[in-house]
Amino acid sequence: MKKVDSGGEKSVRDRILSAAEAAFAEACYSEVSIRQIAASSKVNLALVSYHFGSKEGLYRAVVKRRGDDIVRARERALAEFESRQTPPTLEELVRAYIKPVFDIKREGPRGIAFVKVQARLHNEADELFLRIRREIYDEISKRYIRMLEKTMPQVRPQDISWRIAFLIGAVNYMLPGVDRLNDLSDNTVSATDIDQLEEQLARFLVAGLSAPSAGGEGKATK
Repeated sequence: MKKVDSGGEKSVRDRILSAAEAAFAEACYSEVSIRQIAASSKVNLALVSYHFGSKEGLYRAVVKRRGDDIVRARERALAEFESRQTPPTLEELVRAYIKPVFDIKREGPRGIAFVKVQARLHNEADELFLRIRREIYDEISKRYIRMLEKTMPQVRPQDISWRIAFLIGAVNYMLPGVDRLNDLSDNTVSATDIDQLEEQLARFLVAGLSAPSAGGEGKATK
């Protein structure tokens, strides 16, 4: 097939991905059409199909573009921890896990669009979304769980798995900017300060992760 676009094939692909990211950020998957994305990115439908094959392929590429960046950042942090003579603290592990997504939000409108897509991804139960989450994030999350088990031998492994799920939920609730913090604080506190949000959330997560296991302390087998 003939390569089209004076700006180059990569720029076309990136333009489509950015248009799709913005569309999927503002509406659920079923409400977004390929035609809408083609119009937003100023390409014809054939080019969208050429680069991504289908709407599912395009959505997967949108999530993987930044999802892979998140995973690589978490892998680099783990590699640094594993190379040290002293093991990481719980706080270091928590901050290393959440920092990459906060850094994306700090990029501005496009970063905010992605964290909205990410939040929608984690709140969908359809098999498509489950597959994408598992494909991108399961391996690195399980590596963090194993390191958390070593860092907190007093907490049952089963409880650590529970708490990582809670961590993921808290992060994806707060990051998109649709939280109820303003309402609950009578507008005295806002999550628009990303540094403060990251700091408050990190402290909360460290405390929750390190809480004694339900029914008493002591490591249990899986």
